[in-house]
Amino acid sequence: MQGKRVAALMQRLYGNEVNGTVEFRNLISAQLRPEHYVLDLGCGSGREETNFRDNCACIVGCDYSDHVSQNNFISTGVRGDAYKLPFSNQSFDVVIMDYVMEHLEFPDQCAAEVFRVLKPGGCLFFRTPNFYHYVALIAYLTPHSFHSLMVHKLAESDESDPFETYYRVNTRKSVERILTSASLLPREIKMVEREPHYLTFAASAFLVGYCYERLVNTFDFLEGFRSNIFGYFIRPLDGEAFNHSIK
Repeated sequence: MQGKRVAALMQRLYGNEVNGTVEFRNLISAQLRPEHYVLDLGCGSGREETNFRDNCACIVGCDYSDHVSQNNFISTGVRGDAYKLPFSNQSFDVVIMDYVMEHLEFPDQCAAEVFRVLKPGGCLFFRTPNFYHYVALIAYLTPHSFHSLMVHKLAESDESDPFETYYRVNTRKSVERILTSASLLPREIKMVEREPHYLTFAASAFLVGYCYERLVNTFDFLEGFRSNIFGYFIRPLDGEAFNHSIK
């Protein structure tokens, strides 16, 4: 009964709105070309909503876990370390990191590797939680065992435990600092709050999340409390001046 109530609320309140995953997909699709070689870094087992396999020449999935072998949305899968990617210099036109950066213990090393494997003019797209949102703050202040319990409860699965989170590159300032230190140029950094899907376990919780979403999206000065950071960075062309300007 609770699930039906929440589903009805979701449809009534957000039925005609683009959800966060579709918005992230649209950000990438606007730059993706049929001839592009794409790296989905930290791809896991993948998801249909961010399936780009038919929109590019090749999409390579790379993940530290063996979940990459279960991913049906990539051309080929490789097990690898984000701090030492198993690819040659300048191999990819696009790198995608979807909910990966919060798990990086050494984000500066990963940023350097992303720069190395991108072709000049290549793009990095990422989505990651904003540390100043209540979900990330709760996750930061609770033990890893609690995260595992909640993932299994909400997903109704005991397939695996969530990866450790560090939140070392999960504010707008830290994103800019770490990625620009790796010589990646920011093109867009966007603070995004969409439907509170993480509160669908109860109608009352979902309504609280809805009120919060409307509040932080109504006032620009509250954008720093929105749930996610979307980023679009590029590796500059050889000889291009480092123009640190963003939207």
